[in-house]
Amino acid sequence: MAAMTATVHLLPRTTSEWIALVQRALPLRLDELRMPNHFLLKDIHTGRCRSHLQHSMPPHSKRESAVLILLSPPVGFTGKGFQEMCMTLT
Repeated sequence: MAAMTATVHLLPRTTSEWIALVQRALPLRLDELRMPNHFLLKDIHTGRCRSHLQHSMPPHSKRESAVLILLSPPVGFTGKGFQEMCMTLT
C-alpha cells in the first residue's frame, strides 16, 4: 500500500505538467511500454483490440478516433490531491 501511495505522488498535478507528460509519451513505441493486465489496447490502424487475455475482437469501424485515457487512484487510496481523472486526446 505504501508503494502505491508513493507512486501516486509522481503523477502530474497541473495541466501543464500533464501536457508535458503526454507529449513525452506520444513518441514511444508500443513495444517500449509495459501494459498492465487490466488495459485494453486498440490499434487505430487496423481497428483490432487486444487485452491481456490475448483475445482479438473484430474492428467496429475503420475511422480514426480520439484516445481516451482513464486514470484512477489505487484501490484503498485515501490521500488528498489526486482524484479520478479522464483525459481525451484528439
